[in-house]
Amino acid sequence: MTQNRRPVRPAQSPAQRPVRQPAPKPASRKTRRFSAPVVDVVIIAVVLLVLGVVLQMVRPALYGTTETKGTNRITTVSEIHGSGPIRINELMASNSGTLMDEKGMSADWIELINVSGSPVNLAGYSLSKTDNGRSVYTLPEITLNGGECLVIFADSAASFEPPYHASFSLSSKGGSLMLFNSNGMAIDSLNYPAMSADMSYSRRSQSSWMVTDKPTPGMPNTDDSYALLHTPRTDAGVEICEIAASTFEYGKDENGVPRDYFVLRNTTGAAIDVGGWFVSDDPTKPCACRLPDGCVIAANGELTVYASGELRNDPAAPHVAFGLRAEGETILLSDSNGRLVDTASYELMSTDVAYIKQADGSWSTGTPTK
Repeated sequence: MTQNRRPVRPAQSPAQRPVRQPAPKPASRKTRRFSAPVVDVVIIAVVLLVLGVVLQMVRPALYGTTETKGTNRITTVSEIHGSGPIRINELMASNSGTLMDEKGMSADWIELINVSGSPVNLAGYSLSKTDNGRSVYTLPEITLNGGECLVIFADSAASFEPPYHASFSLSSKGGSLMLFNSNGMAIDSLNYPAMSADMSYSRRSQSSWMVTDKPTPGMPNTDDSYALLHTPRTDAGVEICEIAASTFEYGKDENGVPRDYFVLRNTTGAAIDVGGWFVSDDPTKPCACRLPDGCVIAANGELTVYASGELRNDPAAPHVAFGLRAEGETILLSDSNGRLVDTASYELMSTDVAYIKQADGSWSTGTPTK
């Protein structure tokens, strides 16, 4: 039987054997060229750098950092000092009575200003605390005239009708705030410090800010504005003309209940809308209570404001959240910008006796007219 045998290779002579070539030596550092992958990496790095710069301009919030100060976590952003017409002008992160909203609440507030001489439509502009895109408030159709200021309450109430309320609040421990235009481009941003009650963070120039105890909501940040806010106007056409601080038979409200009251008089021949104006019995907080929208005083007419301590937003019979002391105090009236319009002070007042302003501007006691 024939067996399968592995074929035998013929012997090779040394001359026939393949000669192994030595491996090529690596190129020296002087002659080494960048390979294609290295060039790709460099290009990608440059593109990412440019993209990062663009993103930081569009949404610097993405580049915000969070630092811990004691037990507080504070978000900070890269500050942008805008040169456009609309800027953040002032903010208050701990409002205890400087400015009250339509519900009589002392909400935080933010002020924008148009520094140009032309009107600007704010539709699509937005404010943000920059915490990864959350807490964004987009403004509705609002035309801000040249030099005009706009106050927005920051209390998370999100209102798109005046008075405006943002969808977030501010921290008195410090934080950040950004303003974007209608294209989503960041045009202004700031980091504000911790502040005590009724202190504001106020812009002093395009790139400088300061903490101040002289807030000027609704007005430019100047000493003149602060003086105007606290100097009674002579052109408002409204005055306080009667006060009753202890009533039993007089001053009955819409429900027939006797109330402390004071009366506002229109001294002009045209109706005056005092909705959004402020009244107070505390000189340190002149904007303690806001009169409801729709409060209109007819030409040469009067409006009775009940100091019942119960806030009621009825424009025909407004009630404010403070009462009047028979021992005496001061009542203040301010316009919608918080600028003082009139003050009236009285001393000890008897029951069912009113303090009444006379035609010559003097005051005397008499029988209540309400």
